Amino acid sequence: MKKTKELLEKDIKSLFWKYAIPSMTMMVIMSVYFIVDAIFIGRGVGSEALGAVNLTIPIMVIVNSITMSLAIGASIIISIYLSKKKYVKANNTFTNILLINAVISLVFTGLGLVFSSQIATLLWATPETFDMVIRYLSIILYFLFFFTMQATLSSIIRNDGNPNLAMVAIIVSSLINIPLDALFIFGFDWGLTGAAIATGLSQVIAVIILSFHFILKKGNLRISKPNFEFKEYKKIFINTIPIMIWNIFLPISMFLMNITASQAYGTLGISAYAIVASISMFIGMALNGIAQWIQPIISFNHGQSEELRIKNTLTLGIKNSLIIAIVLCMGLFFFSDQVIGLFTTEDISSPLFSMTRKALLIYMVGFVFIGFNSLLASYFQSVEKIKDAMIVNTLRSIIILIPIALFVPLVLPNEYIWTILPISEFLISISILAFYYKKIFVKTPEISKS
Repeated sequence: MKKTKELLEKDIKSLFWKYAIPSMTMMVIMSVYFIVDAIFIGRGVGSEALGAVNLTIPIMVIVNSITMSLAIGASIIISIYLSKKKYVKANNTFTNILLINAVISLVFTGLGLVFSSQIATLLWATPETFDMVIRYLSIILYFLFFFTMQATLSSIIRNDGNPNLAMVAIIVSSLINIPLDALFIFGFDWGLTGAAIATGLSQVIAVIILSFHFILKKGNLRISKPNFEFKEYKKIFINTIPIMIWNIFLPISMFLMNITASQAYGTLGISAYAIVASISMFIGMALNGIAQWIQPIISFNHGQSEELRIKNTLTLGIKNSLIIAIVLCMGLFFFSDQVIGLFTTEDISSPLFSMTRKALLIYMVGFVFIGFNSLLASYFQSVEKIKDAMIVNTLRSIIILIPIALFVPLVLPNEYIWTILPISEFLISISILAFYYKKIFVKTPEISKS
């Protein structure tokens, strides 16, 4: 109980950074892990192979979104149970979410392997990338169970007072992925197949490391005989709905961007967007990391009705999210050519390089707003204000993002497709402030040492 008890008693600033550093490090390393994959594939196999991998991302994101949403929804319930010392209920929720996500991953694996050709067609694969999409996706699907368990266990462990182990698991697995990529792609000349195997094996290693939290009994949670209560499942699924809305429509927006880039510029557009998406994933995951690291603190204090500590945590999150976004965007502005050069062997004056540079400098404006939007959605979900969380995430996905993604290509020249993200995120932030400024920010207390 000692590790979780500090969530209620420790100074908010100290507690914030105790969770912030591991979570931020974990998110940055995860995004570096994706970027390294992209670099090895882009330089070792080719830009078309990188485009093929990018086309498969929406499928992986959909599966991960469903299971991660369920894990976060369950984690909030677990954290509240732990704050109230209801350990039996916490363990039952933990066991149930493991079973639910294991079944989901196995079902998606089976369906994906049977319908791989149809999925490649649905993903808008071009003739040049069609076979590569099938090959990469088919291998990744065999490791889908481990992707799911890594995401689930990481979320649960953070709420069980052990954010450092979640960080270690990601760091070790990501670092191991780098030499495996080099060995399989260049050493064994396995190309795209080698990249997929290296990625899958890194997830296996992460799950093994995370398992030690329970093997060594480092926290309060234990796997128990599941008690299949409908009310418990209902509670998990209700908590999951807000983040599920956002996570499911995120890959749809990526899918729309792939289609838009393909229609505007063909394979060149897909390859340029693949590089931009890889870079934006790095920044997006860093900013989403803030939303994830405040969740255990807010949920645990919500269980004890500590409103001052909750709002102090949210204020710290917003301030640091804005600072991090500005610093990262400035870095991209001054070093865009060097960053893009990591993903391709083409000359700086090539059409791919020029298009990617222009797209990235426009695209990155939206990053300033992403962190704020993610934080507000996480805050509402963490305090079980499900209706408000649903409103925010519906704004972020269905109401604003998708209409903008459909509207811009119809009325503006091709080069304006890269404004879709900045316009959407800006409008989302304005909408959130219009709905919730007085409710949250006017009465937000000053940071205290409570």
